[in-house]
Amino acid sequence: MRCLGIVVLVGCAAVPPPATPPPAATATSHAVLLAIPDETMVFTVALRGVTLARVQTAVGHLGEVDAHRAVIVKSRGHTEGILSIVGDLTWELTTTLDLDAGAALDAVEESWATFQGHHEHERSAHHDGRADLHTAITLLRAWRPATAERRQVDVEIGGGRFGIEVWLGAREKLRVPALRFDGLAHDEFPFSIWISDDADRVPLRARVQTKFGEIAVELVGYDD
Repeated sequence: MRCLGIVVLVGCAAVPPPATPPPAATATSHAVLLAIPDETMVFTVALRGVTLARVQTAVGHLGEVDAHRAVIVKSRGHTEGILSIVGDLTWELTTTLDLDAGAALDAVEESWATFQGHHEHERSAHHDGRADLHTAITLLRAWRPATAERRQVDVEIGGGRFGIEVWLGAREKLRVPALRFDGLAHDEFPFSIWISDDADRVPLRARVQTKFGEIAVELVGYDD
């Protein structure tokens, strides 16, 4: 579950990061969160080329909380393909994002698992502005980095906290012009994520190297 969460964050991986990453630099400006009201995205998640899950993300209508612009973002993932033969896993994250302050006002994360007749349910919630997957990916979408600039953030996933470090890797062409961001998750898992190089800054693709093999995330549906 936590691996899936990391993938969705950086949902929210293998093209490894550059052998020699750019030198670190301290960020001097606060990036405003970027989330487009009413947009929806669908991603597939694969391990070593085998599809394991599908994740749907939807951004709600623009509203206001304590005089700040805010939206509710909801992601729901479920097992698919060969993994669904042996069991069922569903993961859900709902976050209220403060678009002005660049923080999560509150977030609820839940997972349901059924394997060999055994059922498990986990739930965690916080209301103190800690970064979760939605916060981290929207910050990345809003970021306009200098060449050598790096960002670091601790992300709450499944009740655990994972350190993420990321920097701009290169500009590339996928289906559309894209920015490739490289980085490390939890100080040991290299990842790359591609975001469209346009006004919408849509997450297109992610690759993460894990001890189990390469996890790949692909955008397969988008509607704004």
